[in-house]
Amino acid sequence: LILAVLLSLGVCKRWASSQRATDQCLRPAAWRPLAANLVLSSLSGLLLSARVNHIPSGVATFSPLLNGSGGNISGIYASRFASAFHSGRRQRPKATMVTLVIAGVITQISFVFGVIGSRYIFSSDLGASGLGLFRWILFSFGYLICVVVQTSVLLLAGHKFSKDAVAKDLDPDHHVVPYLSAMSDLIGTCCLVTLAIFL
Repeated sequence: LILAVLLSLGVCKRWASSQRATDQCLRPAAWRPLAANLVLSSLSGLLLSARVNHIPSGVATFSPLLNGSGGNISGIYASRFASAFHSGRRQRPKATMVTLVIAGVITQISFVFGVIGSRYIFSSDLGASGLGLFRWILFSFGYLICVVVQTSVLLLAGHKFSKDAVAKDLDPDHHVVPYLSAMSDLIGTCCLVTLAIFL
């Protein structure tokens, strides 16, 4: 199966190169962000797998939620910022970033205290989650701090990376978003692992 996939890469590359919409993605400059994404995401996965046995049960399940939310928010911001910059529209990046951080926190609160939190808080055996009620409350507030830190860092990075991409006439969707996605994985995983140390 792996051999078949490798053999089909040449055909796929030739076909994608002939399409105007995908030709830019195959240029050498477009591969650096993808390679960086692969390396950083793999590092975050290795970090989580190395520490998963030392993390209370249930905490590691928040990794996809935290990392996915931060990566999506910053990726959308970077793309929209670059589009606005190209069109010459007036921008208010600070107000936008603050609004997105608040939106990220509100979204995460609905998950932490709602859908996912109910599984632990209202279960018949609070100890089954690896966290007692008090530690669960501490985790919830610590998690929201992680959300603020991760989202803020990613938005600031996305703002700078997008400005640089526009100045070099590069498409932020190809040259910025992969970095932000990988940074989201790494920052979010580091935050969760650090938070678990204090639980």
